[in-house]
Amino acid sequence: MSSKYSIICTTHTPALVASDDYTSHAEALHDAARRTPRGDGQHPNCDLVVARSSGSWVTLACPGRGIGGNHSRCQSCHGPNLDEWTEVEWIRLAYAAMNSGIELKLRSHYPHCWTPGRIASLGPFLALEEQ
Repeated sequence: MSSKYSIICTTHTPALVASDDYTSHAEALHDAARRTPRGDGQHPNCDLVVARSSGSWVTLACPGRGIGGNHSRCQSCHGPNLDEWTEVEWIRLAYAAMNSGIELKLRSHYPHCWTPGRIASLGPFLALEEQ
């Protein structure tokens, strides 16, 4: 199965899928960094990330801050032209810990760009279904 890329708006809680018709990660990251999701001009001041899916979400990316002359909302240290990809399982673990009251410190695997606010807004997409 080939990967599909979506731009997710984490300014809203719960997060919104701003656009989900990308087949190129480079194009999705570029549009997210410029805050111009394809077909949706409603997010010029929002915090956008990119999800790569192959059936379900596999990784999430925080776009670099300097692409296209605009800046993403992330104030992390991953640099202006570097995109920070993180496995969804790490973000899901952080979400579960946040909801159980456990303080989580996984900075070596859990980049600074995944703030509690971003993670909380992604909650409905991250929650594991009860077995």
